[in-house]
Amino acid sequence: RLLILFFLLLSNLFCFSGTYTTINSGDWNDTSTWSGGSIAPITGNNNIINIGYGHNVILNNNITFGNGCELHVYGNLTINGDLTALNSLVIDVDGSLIINGNVIGKNGASITISGNASCTGNATFENNGVINMNNGSLSIGGTLTGGTGCEITGTGIINVQGPNNFDQTPATGVDVNPTLPIELVDFYAHQQFQGGYLYHRYLGAGERDKKPAQYYPYYLTCAGSVFI
Repeated sequence: RLLILFFLLLSNLFCFSGTYTTINSGDWNDTSTWSGGSIAPITGNNNIINIGYGHNVILNNNITFGNGCELHVYGNLTINGDLTALNSLVIDVDGSLIINGNVIGKNGASITISGNASCTGNATFENNGVINMNNGSLSIGGTLTGGTGCEITGTGIINVQGPNNFDQTPATGVDVNPTLPIELVDFYAHQQFQGGYLYHRYLGAGERDKKPAQYYPYYLTCAGSVFI
């Protein structure tokens, strides 16, 4: 019984050791940025990382998430490097996440995105990679590339500046490179025409096929109106 209790306590301690929360703005590698002075690792499995509300954190390095990791950005996080997912990764953004580098998915990685995230480089996934948009928005400054069996699921928006061969038939709830709404608010024709003739036919009851075509002089103004 004592042995079982020991392992239970050890497992709980291990679980809690995988959660890292900021208490201040600052550099990722500064102990004063994190609760208890425990700097969040940039590799490993089952890590839960929380960037607190109102906190601005900068990581000047690459970061690799192993199995079962979660990244919650309630404030603002800037990663000056690559973000790599080795398996399933949940990215929840309530503030802003800026990745000044590439996003890399390996081993059939699945990335779930809520909120707004941007990547200035390329997003590259190996076979069977998944981008699951959970009412999120993802901006990719480079290319979006995926191997066989890659798919886009969920609901949200993905903007890709470069070529995209990741998933040509994404879920209907995801808009990939949506077009901007365009509305014509004014029209002006510079040239004007005067004189000439306008074909006109009577359209009165019983007259449609009896009357020949009539001709009237017209004047077309620069505003595009026709006066008969």
